[in-house]
Amino acid sequence: MRKQLNDIKDDEIREIYSEGTSKSKFPFVGIALAIAAIAILIVGGYLFFHKDTEDKLQEDAIIEESTIIENNASTPKECGKGEIIAYDTVCNNIPLQVIVPINLQPRLIIGDISPENDSIKLATRAADIREDNGEVVSACVIDGEVISLGIAKKGFCAIINNTIMIGCDEATSLFDESIECKGYFFRQYALIDNGEPISNRSKFKSNRIALCQIDNQTAIIKTSESVSLNTFADALVAFGCKNAISLNGGNAYGWYTDKNGTHNIYGNKFNSDHVTYIAWFEK
Repeated sequence: MRKQLNDIKDDEIREIYSEGTSKSKFPFVGIALAIAAIAILIVGGYLFFHKDTEDKLQEDAIIEESTIIENNASTPKECGKGEIIAYDTVCNNIPLQVIVPINLQPRLIIGDISPENDSIKLATRAADIREDNGEVVSACVIDGEVISLGIAKKGFCAIINNTIMIGCDEATSLFDESIECKGYFFRQYALIDNGEPISNRSKFKSNRIALCQIDNQTAIIKTSESVSLNTFADALVAFGCKNAISLNGGNAYGWYTDKNGTHNIYGNKFNSDHVTYIAWFEK
């Protein structure tokens, strides 16, 4: 910190000489020294404030970079090439794995599939289907064809023009629209409707999987521990999900393929043609 002189103003020049002696025989020397001192002060001040500005800019850049990294980790952004982004998080003390399909084409499939199909980047069990007769429980549409009817469950997923819409409505017009547009439609238990958790009577605890809408993105979110549907719904709301339906959970089979080509498999394989999957394909 610079010391301040109280007996001289900033715009004054102090001339120092011994008592009883005359002033310098070279009056211009004092002026030159004063000018040099002022120049040194100006240059020193410029360097000090310039360094301070550079330090501030570097600090701002570090803060901005940290924010970008943090935002990318929590809300992955769309990019041109199709891929899967997966990451772990914790909400309401519930460990969650979030799997986000980016720039891929969703479809509903009946029948057995496997990671051997390289065009499938993400797949997980979807609508409930009876093992005895292969009938899908509740309404179901595949490629515009009605597979089954019924409203046993109010939650729904409609895939129309490669766009996924999730909601809770017994009489949604998206069922008819999925037929007209040769899309897909199925029903499951609703977990969240417009940001509000749906109360479920079942208190049974199990590993859970959900199809969720987060802002303008769709994600598969699953737990790594057994929880009730209500506890799961509360955790999804805390995470920021606006709409969500439960999928065929427990240890239901599924997988995603990461950017390194590794198949990350979860759940137990159920060898049967009486299964339904929601799957994301390369476009």
